Amino acid sequence: QRISAIERYLWSGTMNQNRHFKKFEKIRNEEHQWRGRNLSDWWESVFPGQKNKLPSKSVSREELKTLCADQAFSDQETVAAVMAWGGMFVNNGRKFSSNVKCVCEIVSSLRSGDLPRDEAFSAFKNLRVKKQIKGMGAAYFTKLIFFCSPKHDGYIMDQWTSKSVNLISEKKLVKLTNGGHVSDANDASTYIEYCEFIENLSLMCCDRSSEETEKRLFSFGGKTKGAWRSYVIQNWKR
Repeated sequence: QRISAIERYLWSGTMNQNRHFKKFEKIRNEEHQWRGRNLSDWWESVFPGQKNKLPSKSVSREELKTLCADQAFSDQETVAAVMAWGGMFVNNGRKFSSNVKCVCEIVSSLRSGDLPRDEAFSAFKNLRVKKQIKGMGAAYFTKLIFFCSPKHDGYIMDQWTSKSVNLISEKKLVKLTNGGHVSDANDASTYIEYCEFIENLSLMCCDRSSEETEKRLFSFGGKTKGAWRSYVIQNWKR
């Protein structure tokens, strides 16, 4: 009974929980098509001189899903495409590029559908603990989990979706740094609880897929911020 988890959060009797949930439920789709960076350009900046088949353009979320499922693209090209879509700084890309093979091994298992989301999170976290990947924390490797798995059931856990989940649940469900970023202290059990919270929240919001719920939790920033992003900023407390 997944729904019981969110009922425990939302109907535990505190007005504040209901207030945040009702605000989130009230804000409907906010149209903002994130496309990230030019894929081929990002590759050339991080892996200079290495050939690639990536398109010389930015892509939509749906286009990126299609690319990740296409075996014509190598695991390394897939990793680069997801990082470029996510807007990763080139300097951070260069930091993990020397050990990209370790990342590609996990991505290969994800693309084949052999690696569930919790095991994928543990595998990436293990690389972080061993300091085999730098420049790529949970906000980015959960993007790989989401896009590379055919199930697309490992949701992106970045600072804005995490702050949103913590705000609505009124729990420190996802551990954050003092700067508000996703901490390396989070483990696979945290990630599963986070993913299940999003799935439960989508049920409560009616007729929304879990992916749509995750996108709504993220909202959008920039000079003109989305309504939910603005609400999170206004109500967020460390």
